[in-house]
Amino acid sequence: MYTEIEKSGIYVRDGLVALKFSFYCEPGDPRYNEHYVNVIDETSEAYKKGYSGKVDEHGMPDPAEIKTWIDSLPKRWQNNPFHNHFDLVSADITDMEIQQLMKKRLNDFGKAWSEGFASNVRGEACRQIDKGWDRNDTHNKTITTDDRCAIKGLDIAARADSFKRVK
Repeated sequence: MYTEIEKSGIYVRDGLVALKFSFYCEPGDPRYNEHYVNVIDETSEAYKKGYSGKVDEHGMPDPAEIKTWIDSLPKRWQNNPFHNHFDLVSADITDMEIQQLMKKRLNDFGKAWSEGFASNVRGEACRQIDKGWDRNDTHNKTITTDDRCAIKGLDIAARADSFKRVK
């Protein structure tokens, strides 16, 4: 298992920087196949060309034809996160503290996932996986100005690849 910082999930909240961590399974991890899925290849020419079959007077495609078209599109394998989590941190947080927090969260949520918590029922998954979350950690949460937080958030986003695949 590993975790990454999801750049699109970094924002400022109440004088802190919100970081979004995405958690992934690797081959051989428990429940890996639940989030390693076959999806439409949106870069394919067939997909980009779009549906050109029958439509009704309202512009709606014929259900059977659209299904046939979708089934014919090229597919690719994609590893989706098994969990996403936001943590609020100080603009003063160091790279080492971020790495430690990522490892801590991976241990918390990875353990819960591996033990079978987190159903596929929306909402229930979060309640179950949170059973593994240690809410009493002591990572840096010093509140500061939103400007400092924004600058730190942009800095972390620009360097998010340096935090990839924390195990």
